[in-house]
Amino acid sequence: KSGKFKNKLGAMGTRAQGLGCNVKNFAPLRTVSIRLSGKFFCVPSQHKVMHTAAHHRHKWVQNAMQPFESSGWSRPRPQLSNSMGSKATLYSLSTRHYSFATAQYNSAFGDLPTHDSVGLRTATLAYLDAFDKQLWFDDPMVTVVGGRPYHSGKLGDTTDAAGVVNGRQVTADDATFCTILKSIQAQTDAARETVTAEKLLDYRRKMRNIEQKLLHPMLACQLVGNQAMDFLKQDGFTEIEESVEANHVERKFNDMLLEDEAGGMVSVQREPVFVACVSNFSNFLDLFRKTLRHLEVGVPCVVLSRSSTSQHCYRWFQLLSNLMQQHDMPSELLTFASCSVEQQRLLFTSFPASPVHFTGSRQVARLIKEVAPRTLASTAGPNTMVITEMTPQVAEAVRVSACIENSGQCTALRHVVTADLAPSAWKQVFTSRPDKDWKHHLQQGECAGLLEALEPLCSKDGEAAEGYLRIDEGLPVRVRHSNDLPLSIDEHWRQVVLDVTSLTGQRLQSEQGLSDVAEWLNLHQPISLSVNGSEELGLKLWEKTGVVVFTSGTLESPAMSCQARPQDGECFGEVPPRAELTQLTRFPMLVPSATASYNACYQNAFLRLSCDLPLPPQLSYLVPIMHTMAKNEARGFCTLVLHYLFDACQGPWEGRGARTCLYGLQRPPLHLHSLFRITASATEAEVWPYILPFLATSAREQLMLSIAPDAPARASLEKWLGASGVGAGRVPLFVEDHSAFEARRTGKFQVVALPVPPSEGGALLLQPDGNLEYPLAAQFVSTLMVLGHAKSVKPNDLAFLRSFRESNKWLRIQASPV
Repeated sequence: KSGKFKNKLGAMGTRAQGLGCNVKNFAPLRTVSIRLSGKFFCVPSQHKVMHTAAHHRHKWVQNAMQPFESSGWSRPRPQLSNSMGSKATLYSLSTRHYSFATAQYNSAFGDLPTHDSVGLRTATLAYLDAFDKQLWFDDPMVTVVGGRPYHSGKLGDTTDAAGVVNGRQVTADDATFCTILKSIQAQTDAARETVTAEKLLDYRRKMRNIEQKLLHPMLACQLVGNQAMDFLKQDGFTEIEESVEANHVERKFNDMLLEDEAGGMVSVQREPVFVACVSNFSNFLDLFRKTLRHLEVGVPCVVLSRSSTSQHCYRWFQLLSNLMQQHDMPSELLTFASCSVEQQRLLFTSFPASPVHFTGSRQVARLIKEVAPRTLASTAGPNTMVITEMTPQVAEAVRVSACIENSGQCTALRHVVTADLAPSAWKQVFTSRPDKDWKHHLQQGECAGLLEALEPLCSKDGEAAEGYLRIDEGLPVRVRHSNDLPLSIDEHWRQVVLDVTSLTGQRLQSEQGLSDVAEWLNLHQPISLSVNGSEELGLKLWEKTGVVVFTSGTLESPAMSCQARPQDGECFGEVPPRAELTQLTRFPMLVPSATASYNACYQNAFLRLSCDLPLPPQLSYLVPIMHTMAKNEARGFCTLVLHYLFDACQGPWEGRGARTCLYGLQRPPLHLHSLFRITASATEAEVWPYILPFLATSAREQLMLSIAPDAPARASLEKWLGASGVGAGRVPLFVEDHSAFEARRTGKFQVVALPVPPSEGGALLLQPDGNLEYPLAAQFVSTLMVLGHAKSVKPNDLAFLRSFRESNKWLRIQASPV
C-alpha cells in the first residue's frame, strides 16, 4: 500500500515517579506518522532511554509509576473504536516492547536500590535466639480463605529439611476444601470483569507499601530466620538482596504491562494463580515474584502447602495476609490451601484456566502439566562444569558449587567433565567436615558448609549399585567416575553427589569430544554450564548448546555453577529440555520479567488493528506471506512477533554488574535443526506464526519442515519457500508420511507437530469463546529460540566481549530473502 511518511522529532522532558526511583531526562522520541487506508498510526522508531537518579540509601519511594505526561507531548495510546465500518477511524498505535532483550527491557537495569545487609543479619540472629519453637505447634498451618482461618481437617506433623518434626498442619477436610473451591470459582467468574485503572493503581500503591515493610529488617529477619529453621538454609541474606534489587527491575515491567492493558493492547488474565512453593528460594520466587507481583496487578493467588519444609512458606503467607488487612487490600485476593496432593490435583483439574507456577523437579512438573495446561514450570537440571586442569582455585570453585546449601540450591554442581583427573584427587577438593550447628554458617556468612543434620540423607543403600562411592568415610560426599558421559543422572536433592566424566585432554579439545559433550548437555539441559579453561573451549561449547546460564572462567579465576544475578542482566531461567518443553511447561520462565505477562494475551481488536501495521523495511519481503493468512488476528499476531524480533535482535546487550556479561536472544545450537511437522489439519494461520520467526532471522538455516501430503498449508509452504521464495529453496521441505517423519526427528534440537492442540497447553490456547488466545510475542518466541546470558567472571573482560559478541549464536535479523 502506498502511504505518506512524515518524520517528526519531538523532545520530551518529563519526570515520572515510581517506587524506588526518579525517572527523568528522556531522550528525544522520534515518531513516524503513517497513513494507510484512511487510518493514521504513530509508531516509535527510536526507543526512549531512561536515566534514573541515584537512590538515597534505605529510602523507598512509595508512589506507583504514573503515566508519562508533559505539557507539550503525550505518549500515543491506541484508541480502539467500537465502529469498524467504512468510516475512517483514527487509531494511535504504540507498541511497548518491554519483553526480553528489547531496548526497553534493557533500560530497566541499573541504579539498583541498596539494603541494610548488616542490620538484617543482626536482626535475624536476634530473631532466632528469641524464637519459641512451640509456636509452630500452637499455631498450626491451616487453610485461610478471605482472611479467615479454617481449622477443620486432619491434624498432622510437619517436618524440616532433615525430617525432624517442627510443627503441626491441619489438612483441609471436605467442608474446608469445598470452601476453597467456592472461593476460587467466585474469583474465576469475576476474572472477566473490567478492573478499573484507578483500582489497579490503588493496588500497586498498597502492595508496594507492603513490599517495603516486608523487606525492612524488622520483617525480613523473620523471612530469613523461618527459612533457616525450616529448610536449614545457611545464606538467606543473598536471597533478600536479590529480592530488593530484582523487585526494583520487575516493578518497572509490571508498570509497562498495566499501561498496555489500559491502552487496549493486552489483557492480563485474572483467573486465580496457583503458587506451588519451592523450598529453597521461596522468599524471592514465591512471595515476591509469583504472589506479590500478581496481587499488585489484581490477580488472585492461591498459595499451596508443601509435603515438607512448608512452615516457612506458611509464615510468609501470614505476614503478607496481615499486612494486606492493615492496608485495606481485598482479603479474597489471597488464599492459603492446606491440602493433600490429591486435593491440589483436583484444584488444577477444576480450574484449567488458572496457571500453576511451579519450581522443582521435572518429574513433578510433568504430573502437574498433565492436569493443568497453563503450567509455568521452572525445572532443575544437572548443572555441569568443564575443567581442563584441577588448580587449587578450581578445586575451591568445585567445592562451593557442589556444596552450596548442602546441595540445596537449583544451581548446585552435579556433573564435572574433566581431562585425565585421578579419582584420588577429589579427596583434596572436599576436606571440610559437617557442622553440627547450622546457625554458625548464618553468623559467618558461609553458604556452602556441610550440615550434620542432613548427613543421614547420604545413605549407603544402593551406593555401590549406582556406582557412587564416598570419597571419605567421614564425609557425606559421593562421586561416580566414568570415561563416558552418564546415560541418566538423578538430582539427589540436599546430597553432595557428583558424576565425574574423565576424558583425555586430546579428546576434550577435539571437535568430536566437544560434540559429544554438547549433545549430552542439549539432552539433559542443565540450568548452568561453567567452563574453566581456554576461552576458545568455552565459546565452542556455548555455541553448540542451549543453556540459559553460561559462565566462562580460567584456571586462576574460575567460574562456579552457582553464579547469576538477574538484577544485573545475568538473566536466569530453569528451562526444560526442548524435547520435553510442552510436556512440562507452557513457556520457559525467565527472571527478570513481568510475571503476569506469562498469562496475558493480546486483545483481538488490537490484533486486527495490528495487521495493517507495516513491517520494518528490512522484513518487507515477508509481506506476501503475511497476506496468505485469512484471519486478521493471526496476521496481526505475526506482525507483532516480527516487530518484537526486530527490536530484540539488536543485541546482545551488556549486563550492568561486576562481571562481564552479554544477554539476549540466541539461535538454537548452531549445528542443529528445529523440525516442524505440518500435519494433515494444519492451516496457514496455524503454521506461519511458528515459521516466520525463523525466516526473519539468522536461524533460517536451522529450519526444517516435514509436510503431510494432504496438509492444507502444503501449497502455501511450497510456493513461498521454494526456489523463487524466501531462502531460495534452501529451507529443507520434505513431503512425507508419518513414519518418515518419525525417522527424521532423531538428532534435532526440537520437534514440534503443528498445530499444537490447545488441550496440550501449548503457546496458543483456546479462549472461552472458541477463538485462539495469542500470547505476548516474547513468550511465544521463547518456545522457539534460546534465551539467556553468557558471562566472564572477570570485570571489563574486553577479550571475552570481542569473541562472544561476534558469535553467530546471537539471533539477528535476516534482511535478505535469499
